[in-house]
Amino acid sequence: MYFRPLALVFLIAFFFLGCKSITVANEAQTKTSQSMELGTIGEDKQFILEEDYNSTAIPAFDEPVKVSVSVLEFNKTSYKAFSKANNKKSLPLTINYIDTLKSKPKFLKLELADRVSILNVLNRTENGTVKDYIKNKKDAHIISAISIAFDKEKMKSILDADALFLEQELNKTFVLRAYKNNSILGSFKFSEGVVFAYQASNFCWQENDKYQLNIVDIVESTDKCPNSTYRSAKRAEKNIDYFKF
Repeated sequence: MYFRPLALVFLIAFFFLGCKSITVANEAQTKTSQSMELGTIGEDKQFILEEDYNSTAIPAFDEPVKVSVSVLEFNKTSYKAFSKANNKKSLPLTINYIDTLKSKPKFLKLELADRVSILNVLNRTENGTVKDYIKNKKDAHIISAISIAFDKEKMKSILDADALFLEQELNKTFVLRAYKNNSILGSFKFSEGVVFAYQASNFCWQENDKYQLNIVDIVESTDKCPNSTYRSAKRAEKNIDYFKF
């Protein structure tokens, strides 16, 4: 009969973890009520009932990173998460959701599409301090996707674009820049919308040909790193063969 208390603990943990997440385009995202940006690095807070995120590092991006966009309709769950985040904005958006109506309001799922560019950026010398931070924080990860709502005008500009890129301004603030016919259609700060959920991805480490550790892949939190790569930089370091030719 000793299994019952343990089973109860797992049941409670599963319930609270379920309360922290929603499903967006068949993938789990963590709900949030704070302003967030794609490309930032941080850690989840350790409190089981806490929905917020500790943003701890901002890499220096000197090149645009391609962003993919999906247009999704709100449902009861996503609209509830949006409403909680929207109510904390000084200028909340007006988005009305009625479950019985056939046409529902829409939001965007924005995701980092060019992860090779991100790897190149993170391994550069100018991001050495950020890389060292990630190396020593095994739970650090990058915000790789967000669910965000904009007003109708901004939504139209984003959806009219031929391509979307994550770019960085001089103050290290990230912006979503929309292009059409090779011209800038618009620039949008993430704070101009309402971010209500996010997806974080983890780093995979491996030695390079100079026996130095590099970030060689970025995987979803539920996925394993490829063979001979490790989520733990310290474990990857232990597997460096300094005697190989």
